[in-house]
This record gives sequence, structure tokens and C-alpha cells, in this order.
Amino acid sequence: PSKKPASGRSGGGNGGGAKRIPTHVACVGDSITAGFGAMTKSYANWLIELLGKDVKVGVFGHAGSCLTSNCKMPTAPYLQQPEYAEGTEWVASAGDGAVVDVIIMLGTNDAAPQNWPDGGKAPAQYAKDYSELIDHFMSLPTHPVVYMVLPPAQYGTDKAMSESLQTGVIPVIKQVAEARGMPLIDVNTPTLNHPDWFPDGLHPNDAGHEVIAKVMHAALLDLPIPTPVPSTGGSSSAGGSGGKGTADGGAGGSSPTGAGGSVGAGSPGVSGAPGSGGQAPMAASQSGGGGCALAGRGSQNAGWLAGGSLAFAWLLRRKERRRTA
Repeated sequence: PSKKPASGRSGGGNGGGAKRIPTHVACVGDSITAGFGAMTKSYANWLIELLGKDVKVGVFGHAGSCLTSNCKMPTAPYLQQPEYAEGTEWVASAGDGAVVDVIIMLGTNDAAPQNWPDGGKAPAQYAKDYSELIDHFMSLPTHPVVYMVLPPAQYGTDKAMSESLQTGVIPVIKQVAEARGMPLIDVNTPTLNHPDWFPDGLHPNDAGHEVIAKVMHAALLDLPIPTPVPSTGGSSSAGGSGGKGTADGGAGGSSPTGAGGSVGAGSPGVSGAPGSGGQAPMAASQSGGGGCALAGRGSQNAGWLAGGSLAFAWLLRRKERRRTA
């Protein structure tokens, strides 16, 4: 039976045998996975650094995505996004001998008021769709290990959304993981009581992304779960735009991380409705011979300027104020 997650992982894992080292890690999710909120490093960039140059990291996050297949605007099902097909192809084509992990972090947008509790139908639908997404990836030729993730905490004025995440979405994720014996990564517990890591109430800043990455890294390598103390300081402005995440490593936007202090609760920030805007922020790879590449993309809201002015993108995002991640 799987254990309860304690700020890290439970279930699955290496079963006490030889340490399993992945060669490929696919990050599946919403705007948090796409890198929203990070000014210098998203959690995927941190994973590249932590895992080392021999591990390829693919980012397949789409802003406004839900796991449930019947979620309502401005959110949309992840299965309808191009990143779903791209992530599938990337995992399937990793090659003979590849050791592939898939990290699924979807649920933040499922907790939005228009999606949860949906007349009491949402929990069963979410569990069904999550199980089917797990089956989809596990059935691919590379037979990846699929990790379920308890999404990070939320802060802001939409208390119903935060409550639905904590008392609705997260218990269902735990139930599915327990029933199926799936490895479970908990980035929710380490981010509780840290509004300073979520300047817009929804998206982690550099410090939040770092904590998420370090917990994920420890879970993937079956290491002790670290104490969630980021090295990147306190709060920073939300947002950031960057170039396309390719195997060649398009450069992402950057800006200094804010220092210290917590941020008061505010309206949930803007990832925007799923759209066909710019490419993934923070899409960078190590340069030089044999550098580890960050592959894939994370679709941005059309109001963002990929590779454009960070300040302008931030202002647009503050103006729109939609409740999606």
C-alpha cells in the first residue's frame, strides 16, 4: 500500500531496489508548469540544474488547463491542448533504453468555482479523467513512471477556489494515488503558509518554483525530502516572458527576484484563458557541449508578448485578472 505523502512523495518509487535514474522527465500541467510567475527560473529550469546534463526535461504546460474533460471557460481541458499531443510524442519517442518519468501537476484550475463542485459531479469526473490520463502515458512504448502531484497552495480573495483545492481536489488526488498505488509528490504542504511565494495569489515566484523543483527532484530520485527553504529570497513580481523551449534552448526572459517580505492576499493572478499566444517562458538550456536541454513548450495567453517587454507583459497580466493557472 502507498504511504501518505509528507511534503514529498508516497507510493511507487524504487521499491527498495537499485536507485532509478531517469533519462527523460516530462512536466505536464498548466501555466505553473509553463513557467508563469518565474522571473529567472521556472521549476523546470531548476530540475535541469538539479538533475544534471544527462537528463532531458520536457515542458508541456498550457495556461488555463484543467484535468477534467468538461471544465468550463475560461479554462479548458488539457487533452484539447497541443501540449498534450506534443508531450505524448516526446515521451513515446524517447528511444530504446530510455528511463522516462512523467510528472502530472493539474488541478489548480479544476478548483475554480465554475468547475468545482459542479453540482457534486466534479470529484468523480476528476478521478475518472485523472486515471485515464495516467493510463494514457503508462501505455506508451517507453512505459514511463507517472507521478501524480498535489498542486501548490493558493492565496488571494477567491476563498472558494482555495478551499475547493484543499478540501476537494487534493483529497481526490490522494484517493486515486492510494487506489492505484501511484507515486505521489506533495508540493502543496511545503507551500502552505507562504503567500510571499505567490505574489498574485496563484503563481509561484522564483522562490516558489525553486521549492517545487527541489521537492520534485527528491521524489524522482527517492531522496530525503528537503526542508522548503528557497535560496532565491522572497517575493517577486508575477509574470515573465521568454522564447520557445526547444532542444536548442531558447533564451527566457529574466529579472531580479524581489527580496524578503510576504505579500498580502490579493485577487488570483492572470494566466489567461488557454490560447495560442507566445511560447514557454523560462525555456533555457545549459550551453556548451552536452548541455541538458529543456524541450517542449508552454502555451501562453495571447495577451502576453513572447520574448517581449517583461514590464508590459506584467502590466497586461495584472489588468486582465482571470482566475486560471
